[in-house]
Amino acid sequence: MQAINEEMLSMIALANLYGFIPTGISEIEWTVDSVGQATIIEYWPTGDRIDEQRVNLHIPAEHRHKFVFNQTASLFRK
Repeated sequence: MQAINEEMLSMIALANLYGFIPTGISEIEWTVDSVGQATIIEYWPTGDRIDEQRVNLHIPAEHRHKFVFNQTASLFRK
């Protein structure tokens, strides 16, 4: 479980680095395929998850190869 938490934190940091998500958001979801490739990031500015505040960002194709959840995908393949 520790490896999955570290993977998630590193992906959030990478998304912050590229400016895909703002720092300090409280709610985030990823759309990930069966091999762990993330394609969409959804986030909300507050923990209330108000639908009108949801941001749905498609990860640009040139950056998708950096957003692969290998640890998480391996858990679901077992």
